[in-house]
Amino acid sequence: MDPINNTVAGLMDLFNKRMAQFEAQLQREPAEPSNTSNLAAEFFSFRVFITQAVTTLQQQVELFARNIDSMEMRGRRGILLLHGVPEDKEEDAAQLVVDVVRDRLKVNIGTLKPQDAMKFPIEPEIVDTPQKPIIAGRSKRAAAIKK
Repeated sequence: MDPINNTVAGLMDLFNKRMAQFEAQLQREPAEPSNTSNLAAEFFSFRVFITQAVTTLQQQVELFARNIDSMEMRGRRGILLLHGVPEDKEEDAAQLVVDVVRDRLKVNIGTLKPQDAMKFPIEPEIVDTPQKPIIAGRSKRAAAIKK
């Protein structure tokens, strides 16, 4: 976060200096028709500066988006996500994971603690079924398999 704060602070300082110089020049020199070419050059310079600033900020935002995506992907590596499991109001998600893996995948993973598995809340608009996927942590699953 510090690099973007430094970038924005540097851009703001540069912008304020350039605007102060431009304002001082306008106050020193009265508006004359012959001064129009100078005004056009100043405007072009200002436009280039703003374009560079916006481009830099866009690059920073793209970098943040890539970093967030990478973090989300790393977070997903450690889970087992089960879709299409029937939902029951009085269910034990950890036992349900053990049962589904044992019955459907024919793998005995032992037992899981209740905190090792949970229903994942999904908005009904996103998924066309009322069932929520179940998440089980990989490290917890690996420990349960070793038992």
